[in-house]
Amino acid sequence: MIAHPSVRRWKVLCGVLAALVAYSWVRTPAPFAAPGAPMAARAFKGPMRLGAQALGVSPRELVEQLLSSRDLAEMHGIAERLAMVGGNDAIDALMPLVSDPREGVPALVIDTFGRIATDHAVDLLITLTKDNRSHVATSAIFALGETASPKAELILIEIVQRTGSHEAIRSLAKFTTPAAIAVIAQVAETGNEETQRVAFEVLAETHTPEVQEALRGMIDSPSVLIAQRAMESLQDVDDETLAKLVTIVEAGDSELGPSAIRAIGRAGEAGGVILADIALHGMADLRKEAVRALGGVHTPLAFETLAKIVESEEGEIAEVALAAIAQSDTPEARELLISVAMADGPLADDAITELAAMNGPDVDAALLVIAKSDSATAVSALSVLLGRDHAEAMVLVVARARSGDDERKFGAFELLAHAGTQSALTTLIELVRSEHGPLKVRAIILLATDKRGDPQVGEMLRDSLRAKDPEEAIAAANALAGAGTEEARNALVATLSTTDEGLLYASVRALDSYRLDDSTAAALAQAGERNPSVAPLVMRKLIAGGSPHGVRLAETAINSEDTNVAMRAVESLREIGSKASLKIIENAVHTTEGDVRSVAVRALGDSRDPRVVEIITSALDDNSPGVRESVASALRSVGGDKARSALIGMTRSSDADDRVAALQNLREETDRSAQLRIKEMMRDPDSRVQQYAIYAMAGNAVGIGELRRVVLDAGTPYQLRYDSALALQRYSELDERTSEWLASATEANDDDAYIYSGY
Repeated sequence: MIAHPSVRRWKVLCGVLAALVAYSWVRTPAPFAAPGAPMAARAFKGPMRLGAQALGVSPRELVEQLLSSRDLAEMHGIAERLAMVGGNDAIDALMPLVSDPREGVPALVIDTFGRIATDHAVDLLITLTKDNRSHVATSAIFALGETASPKAELILIEIVQRTGSHEAIRSLAKFTTPAAIAVIAQVAETGNEETQRVAFEVLAETHTPEVQEALRGMIDSPSVLIAQRAMESLQDVDDETLAKLVTIVEAGDSELGPSAIRAIGRAGEAGGVILADIALHGMADLRKEAVRALGGVHTPLAFETLAKIVESEEGEIAEVALAAIAQSDTPEARELLISVAMADGPLADDAITELAAMNGPDVDAALLVIAKSDSATAVSALSVLLGRDHAEAMVLVVARARSGDDERKFGAFELLAHAGTQSALTTLIELVRSEHGPLKVRAIILLATDKRGDPQVGEMLRDSLRAKDPEEAIAAANALAGAGTEEARNALVATLSTTDEGLLYASVRALDSYRLDDSTAAALAQAGERNPSVAPLVMRKLIAGGSPHGVRLAETAINSEDTNVAMRAVESLREIGSKASLKIIENAVHTTEGDVRSVAVRALGDSRDPRVVEIITSALDDNSPGVRESVASALRSVGGDKARSALIGMTRSSDADDRVAALQNLREETDRSAQLRIKEMMRDPDSRVQQYAIYAMAGNAVGIGELRRVVLDAGTPYQLRYDSALALQRYSELDERTSEWLASATEANDDDAYIYSGY
């Protein structure tokens, strides 16, 4: 509720309101409409028609041109002229184009029918609204709205009432008749949320007395959403409606209040009086809405109220008031903004932001004074002036860039980089060229962010790529990654002979974004051969680009004595995922060191390709337990019948570790053959395998029932029953009977000093 309201005060306010409304009825109209003043309704009379002689070309010639044209833009021009002179003969001749497969042609022709608007055109369009091709039916609905035909209006009303079609609503709105408006208003009140939105959109765009009356009525809707949309769409706020809106605001309605305030803002001077009072004395949230709305009420009272808030308050409400003042861009508004900007107070930056949208010598002069000062807003003022190519501002920024510490200099670089003018960029490049060390590296990164495509920047980066300072060269290489020019690629290729590993790595990475040609591929291959640390990266680029150098590098890397290099090579090949890379990985399964073979087997599994199952299982005779464990994991990754069969076969290995690895990767299998094998392994001679089998059953929905049966089977060895019950307990899968059995078994074990040391 508005702060400190009283009945007497609101009576006085309403009296002032009535007086202002009366005054607005009799005063001389201003040269432009005041905010909230009703606009004249558009008289919709249908498409304009001309005689053929007026265009100097016959309808038949236009039809022939349209039929023979293959350019959609050209067809639009022909259709525009034909719509003014065409008749039924033109419509019949153009009918084949309704089925034309070219995008946009059917819609263009159907729209032309609507603007020709003969009875025959209307009948044809009505038929096309039922076409089973959605683009044809939609185009016909839109075209009916162009005809101004009463028959078309009736059809559109019927479509809207029957389907709520958004296209039909928009088309019907073109008629602006009481009947059309009544139907759209009904949809606005009764349709679904999306249909209501469309209906309100067209009502807001259709300024007729009927529309305004309908919207006024909907303000009283029990639906919050409808009432809000009605107020947002209303343009003509009369005395009675204004009083209703004031009541909503006075009630402190947080849902409807903001919409009501915005509607009050469209009531001209009378609304400005009310908004001024709310802005000064209302509740916090409503105050902000009132302040925003005052920005559109260009009266002395509105300006005075906003100025008072700016001068006497702080925080968000003052910022909103400042933005509202800027909306008017009057001499008074400029003067206030300039004074706030120059005061170096909490709103100074906001004022400069608003002034940035204004032009004029007064604004520039004020900004220059601020830029020359030591105020906190000097940088903001400089930024605005640089964007305007202001000569004195450029001098000030260059002075900053040539004096002080690195942070001050870099701040000047940032101003120039973001100025958005060619002169600022040229100046920045000159300044950066004269720098060195960490500051130059930071400047290169700054330029690379969004200026790397500029030829001047590209030239500077190529020069830095040859710098003695490795950090500068690396920054330049990273920046050239996105340049995309032949000059940049050639410069990066030239650095591949460097002995600096950091620069080499950066250059190789940068070349990732360039297409390979023969010379680039050869240079990359040589770099990879000389430097094993970048070999995997080079190899990936070359293989992905289809270069034979990549295969040679991959084979060398995989057979490297450095295990880390070999494993990185396999990982790179896995990421490529091409046939060529998979073939190299397959060869690595048997020809490399144990850890590398493990990585190769897992990489094949990651391919998810059933064709690699045989290659994977061929590693089961490997003498490394780690490789055989990787086989089990890879088979699970591939999945499918062949992989499952291979895992089941692995459970019959003489090595208990192999059997455990197979069980670990079968535990989620629901296939019956897998479950039967796991069940058999619950009696494996190795106790560790037994435990894995039991827990594999317990962690699987299919195996839970089987374990419960084992627990309750008196003919099953006691230890197996007890271990199965513990596994069920671990997975919270004990039912009432197995829970009772475990409780009694545990009690008996305690009595007998039984010690369980299971899984």
